[in-house]
Amino acid sequence: MGKYVPLKFLFNEELAEKIADSICKHDPCFSKSIFVDSVACKVENLELKQRIEAIADELHNALQKDFNAAIHMLLKTLGPENTTEVGTFTNGYMYMPLAKYVEKYGLYDFETSFNAMYEITKRNTTEYAIRPFLETYHEDTLDILQQ
Repeated sequence: MGKYVPLKFLFNEELAEKIADSICKHDPCFSKSIFVDSVACKVENLELKQRIEAIADELHNALQKDFNAAIHMLLKTLGPENTTEVGTFTNGYMYMPLAKYVEKYGLYDFETSFNAMYEITKRNTTEYAIRPFLETYHEDTLDILQQ
């Protein structure tokens, strides 16, 4: 068995490179080096949630697209669905910044954001990302969750 590494340390330059490589397959104009360098500079002294948010913010800065276009491209980068609950944090942790991206930048695009959270949830949790939607669109959110 491998050495235990606290989850926060997985949100680092290496993850930024992995995310950037996935994006570049669908957006050849994406500036991988700027994104990776920016993430590397920002996450070093941060805790877990702050690292996730920093990566989401740098995605927003690097994509320079409206939310709808950006999230549709980001959803193309998702790997296979996790058909069990096993591995959510060992295999699906890299999707946590995408959920944060939806939470921060997608609040005013309810339908697109909910579709994105639905897809992300097949691989990792969106338990934090959904909270502002519950506050802002309480009834609509509950209607969807009860389906």
